Amino acid sequence: MRTGAVSKQWVAVKAAARSRVAWLVIAAIVLACRSAPLADAPPDALVLNSGLSPIDVRYGLDVDDVELGILLAVANPPDPPALEPGETITDEVLSRILAGGANESRPEHPWYFVGRASGLVRAGYKRGTVSMRVAIKYDDAMVLLRIVESRNLGQTDTHIRAEALALLDDLDDRIRESIIEVAQRNQYGQPIPANR
Repeated sequence: MRTGAVSKQWVAVKAAARSRVAWLVIAAIVLACRSAPLADAPPDALVLNSGLSPIDVRYGLDVDDVELGILLAVANPPDPPALEPGETITDEVLSRILAGGANESRPEHPWYFVGRASGLVRAGYKRGTVSMRVAIKYDDAMVLLRIVESRNLGQTDTHIRAEALALLDDLDDRIRESIIEVAQRNQYGQPIPANR
Protein backbone atom coordinates (compact mmCIF):
# COMPACT_ATOMS: atom_id res chain seq x y z
CA MET A 1 0.00 0.00 0.00
CA ARG A 2 2.79 2.24 0.72
CA THR A 3 3.92 2.07 -2.88
CA GLY A 4 0.47 3.15 -3.99
CA ALA A 5 0.55 6.23 -1.74
CA VAL A 6 4.03 7.15 -3.00
CA SER A 7 2.99 6.73 -6.61
CA LYS A 8 -0.06 8.96 -6.02
CA GLN A 9 2.18 11.59 -4.49
CA TRP A 10 4.60 11.22 -7.39
CA VAL A 11 1.73 11.72 -9.86
CA ALA A 12 0.65 14.86 -7.96
CA VAL A 13 4.22 16.25 -8.04
CA LYS A 14 4.51 15.56 -11.77
CA ALA A 15 1.14 17.26 -12.40
CA ALA A 16 2.21 20.34 -10.41
CA ALA A 17 5.50 20.51 -12.32
CA ARG A 18 3.63 20.27 -15.65
CA SER A 19 1.31 23.05 -14.47
CA ARG A 20 4.30 25.30 -13.63
CA VAL A 21 5.87 24.52 -16.99
CA ALA A 22 2.60 25.31 -18.73
CA TRP A 23 2.46 28.71 -16.99
CA LEU A 24 6.07 29.41 -17.96
CA VAL A 25 5.30 28.52 -21.58
CA ILE A 26 2.24 30.80 -21.56
CA ALA A 27 4.29 33.64 -20.06
CA ALA A 28 7.01 33.17 -22.69
CA ILE A 29 4.44 33.24 -25.50
CA VAL A 30 2.84 36.41 -24.13
CA LEU A 31 6.23 38.13 -23.85
CA ALA A 32 7.19 37.01 -27.36
CA CYS A 33 3.93 38.40 -28.76
CA ARG A 34 4.45 41.75 -27.04
CA SER A 35 7.90 42.12 -28.60
CA ALA A 36 7.07 40.86 -32.09
CA PRO A 37 8.79 42.97 -34.75
CA LEU A 38 6.69 45.48 -36.67
CA ALA A 39 7.77 44.06 -40.03
CA ASP A 40 5.99 40.78 -39.23
CA ALA A 41 2.74 42.48 -38.20
CA PRO A 42 -0.04 42.75 -40.79
CA PRO A 43 -1.20 46.35 -41.45
CA ASP A 44 -4.40 45.92 -39.43
CA ALA A 45 -2.65 44.33 -36.42
CA LEU A 46 -2.42 46.32 -33.21
CA VAL A 47 1.12 47.17 -32.16
CA LEU A 48 2.51 49.15 -29.24
CA ASN A 49 2.04 52.88 -29.79
CA SER A 50 5.50 53.88 -28.65
CA GLY A 51 6.58 55.89 -31.66
CA LEU A 52 9.95 55.41 -33.29
CA SER A 53 13.51 55.65 -32.10
CA PRO A 54 14.68 59.25 -31.74
CA ILE A 55 16.45 60.86 -34.69
CA ASP A 56 19.97 61.83 -33.67
CA VAL A 57 21.03 65.25 -34.95
CA ARG A 58 24.77 64.92 -35.54
CA TYR A 59 25.58 67.62 -38.01
CA GLY A 60 26.31 70.55 -35.71
CA LEU A 61 22.91 72.08 -36.40
CA ASP A 62 21.34 74.49 -33.98
CA VAL A 63 17.71 74.33 -32.85
CA ASP A 64 16.55 76.71 -35.62
CA ASP A 65 18.15 74.53 -38.32
CA VAL A 66 16.52 71.40 -36.84
CA GLU A 67 13.15 73.16 -36.81
CA LEU A 68 13.71 74.22 -40.43
CA GLY A 69 14.40 70.61 -41.42
CA ILE A 70 11.22 69.43 -39.70
CA LEU A 71 9.08 72.18 -41.25
CA LEU A 72 10.45 71.49 -44.74
CA ALA A 73 9.76 67.76 -44.33
CA VAL A 74 6.20 68.37 -43.16
CA ALA A 75 5.20 71.21 -45.50
CA ASN A 76 7.23 70.09 -48.53
CA PRO A 77 7.10 73.54 -50.17
CA PRO A 78 7.49 73.68 -53.98
CA ASP A 79 10.15 76.38 -53.60
CA PRO A 80 11.92 76.33 -50.21
CA PRO A 81 12.96 79.81 -49.08
CA ALA A 82 16.65 80.67 -49.07
CA LEU A 83 17.59 81.08 -45.41
CA GLU A 84 20.90 81.66 -43.71
CA PRO A 85 22.25 78.86 -41.49
CA GLY A 86 20.80 79.23 -38.01
CA GLU A 87 18.24 81.82 -39.08
CA THR A 88 15.38 82.03 -36.58
CA ILE A 89 12.06 80.75 -37.88
CA THR A 90 9.90 83.82 -37.38
CA ASP A 91 6.22 83.92 -38.35
CA GLU A 92 7.22 85.60 -41.62
CA VAL A 93 9.76 82.86 -42.39
CA LEU A 94 7.18 80.22 -41.45
CA SER A 95 4.71 81.82 -43.89
CA ARG A 96 7.32 81.57 -46.66
CA ILE A 97 7.98 77.92 -45.84
CA LEU A 98 4.27 77.09 -45.80
CA ALA A 99 3.41 79.11 -48.94
CA GLY A 100 2.30 76.58 -51.54
CA GLY A 101 3.30 73.79 -49.19
CA ALA A 102 1.29 70.83 -48.06
CA ASN A 103 -2.15 71.24 -46.58
CA GLU A 104 -5.13 68.98 -45.96
CA SER A 105 -6.40 69.41 -49.52
CA ARG A 106 -3.15 68.44 -51.25
CA PRO A 107 -3.47 64.67 -51.77
CA GLU A 108 -0.04 64.06 -53.31
CA HIS A 109 1.60 65.02 -50.00
CA PRO A 110 -0.67 63.88 -47.16
CA TRP A 111 1.47 65.38 -44.36
CA TYR A 112 0.71 68.98 -43.40
CA PHE A 113 1.67 71.60 -40.79
CA VAL A 114 -0.71 72.01 -37.84
CA GLY A 115 1.13 74.30 -35.41
CA ARG A 116 4.27 74.89 -33.41
CA ALA A 117 5.57 75.93 -30.01
CA SER A 118 9.08 76.14 -28.60
CA GLY A 119 10.74 72.77 -29.27
CA LEU A 120 7.58 71.30 -30.79
CA VAL A 121 6.03 71.05 -34.26
CA ARG A 122 2.61 69.49 -34.71
CA ALA A 123 1.89 67.75 -38.00
CA GLY A 124 -1.18 66.11 -39.46
CA TYR A 125 -1.75 63.30 -41.91
CA LYS A 126 -4.89 62.80 -43.99
CA ARG A 127 -5.62 60.38 -46.79
CA GLY A 128 -9.18 59.25 -47.39
CA THR A 129 -10.79 58.40 -44.07
CA VAL A 130 -7.46 57.86 -42.29
CA SER A 131 -5.99 60.75 -40.32
CA MET A 132 -3.66 61.34 -37.43
CA ARG A 133 -1.86 64.09 -35.54
CA VAL A 134 1.78 63.79 -34.59
CA ALA A 135 3.83 65.72 -32.04
CA ILE A 136 7.43 66.27 -33.14
CA LYS A 137 9.63 67.29 -30.21
CA TYR A 138 13.13 68.48 -30.98
CA ASP A 139 16.28 70.17 -29.77
CA ASP A 140 19.77 70.45 -31.24
CA ALA A 141 20.57 66.82 -30.34
CA MET A 142 17.48 64.79 -31.25
CA VAL A 143 14.02 64.68 -32.78
CA LEU A 144 11.25 62.52 -31.33
CA LEU A 145 7.94 61.69 -33.06
CA ARG A 146 4.81 60.54 -31.23
CA ILE A 147 1.28 59.88 -32.43
CA VAL A 148 -1.11 62.09 -30.47
CA GLU A 149 -4.44 61.11 -32.00
CA SER A 150 -5.80 59.26 -35.00
CA ARG A 151 -8.96 58.28 -36.83
CA ASN A 152 -9.62 54.88 -38.37
CA LEU A 153 -6.28 53.49 -37.17
CA GLY A 154 -7.60 51.51 -34.18
CA GLN A 155 -5.78 53.64 -31.59
CA THR A 156 -6.14 52.84 -27.90
CA ASP A 157 -4.16 54.26 -24.99
CA THR A 158 -1.29 51.88 -25.70
CA HIS A 159 -1.85 50.30 -29.13
CA ILE A 160 -2.49 51.31 -32.73
CA ARG A 161 -2.62 49.52 -36.08
CA ALA A 162 0.76 48.79 -37.65
CA GLU A 163 -0.25 50.96 -40.63
CA ALA A 164 -0.01 54.04 -38.39
CA LEU A 165 3.59 53.29 -37.46
CA ALA A 166 4.39 52.78 -41.16
CA LEU A 167 2.99 56.26 -41.84
CA LEU A 168 5.00 57.65 -38.92
CA ASP A 169 8.07 55.92 -40.34
CA ASP A 170 7.49 57.77 -43.64
CA LEU A 171 7.50 61.12 -41.81
CA ASP A 172 10.58 60.04 -39.87
CA ASP A 173 12.41 59.31 -43.16
CA ARG A 174 11.35 62.70 -44.59
CA ILE A 175 12.64 64.51 -41.51
CA ARG A 176 15.96 62.63 -41.57
CA GLU A 177 16.48 63.52 -45.25
CA SER A 178 15.49 67.13 -44.70
CA ILE A 179 17.87 67.54 -41.74
CA ILE A 180 20.70 66.17 -43.90
CA GLU A 181 19.78 68.66 -46.66
CA VAL A 182 19.88 71.55 -44.15
CA ALA A 183 23.29 70.32 -42.93
CA GLN A 184 24.58 70.16 -46.52
CA ARG A 185 23.33 73.69 -47.08
CA ASN A 186 25.22 74.83 -43.99
CA GLN A 187 28.43 72.97 -44.79
CA TYR A 188 28.66 73.17 -48.58
CA GLY A 189 26.29 75.98 -49.50
CA GLN A 190 24.03 73.62 -51.47
CA PRO A 191 20.48 74.89 -51.95
CA ILE A 192 17.72 72.86 -50.32
CA PRO A 193 15.94 70.91 -53.07
CA ALA A 194 12.28 71.59 -53.82
CA ASN A 195 9.46 69.02 -53.53
CA ARG A 196 11.31 66.10 -52.04
